[in-house]
Amino acid sequence: MAAPALSCCLSLLVFLLPLAIPQASTSVNGLSISSPDGDRSGGRTLEGHGCSTASPTRRIFMAYASNITCFYNSRANVSCIWSHDGGLQATTCCLHSHQPKREELFPTKQWKHTCELQPVKPGSWACNLVLGPSPESQKLTIVDVMKLTVMCSEGGKWRKMMTQDIKPFDYIRLVPPHSLQVVHIETHRCNITWTVSQVSHYIQNDVEFETRLRYADHSWEGTPLLTLRQNQQWISLENLTPGMEYELQVRAKPQLGRHEVWSHWSQPLAFRTVPAVALRHMGSYRTRDQTCVS
Repeated sequence: MAAPALSCCLSLLVFLLPLAIPQASTSVNGLSISSPDGDRSGGRTLEGHGCSTASPTRRIFMAYASNITCFYNSRANVSCIWSHDGGLQATTCCLHSHQPKREELFPTKQWKHTCELQPVKPGSWACNLVLGPSPESQKLTIVDVMKLTVMCSEGGKWRKMMTQDIKPFDYIRLVPPHSLQVVHIETHRCNITWTVSQVSHYIQNDVEFETRLRYADHSWEGTPLLTLRQNQQWISLENLTPGMEYELQVRAKPQLGRHEVWSHWSQPLAFRTVPAVALRHMGSYRTRDQTCVS
């Protein structure tokens, strides 16, 4: 009597076994990608580059270390570098961004942006997400969150490499200061001004600067840094050597955010202090002029 019961149990086990086997999947940066019953690929590409706007083909692939680092200039540009340590044979890789919460609140506006990643060195690619028609466009607020997705095309099929959420105002790197100019110069003193652009009104009162000065024939290495901890777009240099040629650079940083960094250094401004001999000659000319006038 036990044989029929055992046969029944074995049949039930064979029936349930496929249901207990999980679908094969792997995870990259917390993103779980499962193999579907069939591949679905294709989709139109954005004008100007070969980045697909369709959902990527979902397929199993090796889990390599992959990460993306982005900085926001506080206005209309997010610059990103994507690093991937696996052997990538992709012909095109793209970075997509969108803002789910904004899309829900304002569905008629454009909240999706794409840029084609360009190789900068082995294992690293970079591109700029341009968020608005003008560099001064204010496209994000301090509470906005962007969802980033890296997609690569291999063998004519798109696959999702990683996704990551960022809060852009926590990762600010400003545009370098520009338009440096000498507004007054003497033998031992020099006043210099500069300009900063593309700074959001959210942080414009919280920008600080750092300057460095060197003799024109010296290296920047080991040059002392002077920090101006307020939005002061000028500096007065003193105790300079008469008749010497100098170079000055400036960089900027907001005092807000969790991961803000200094901007790149500005282009160097070269200037020469007034020679002491020239100043004495100028003084003698003034004396003779004053005598003649009187």
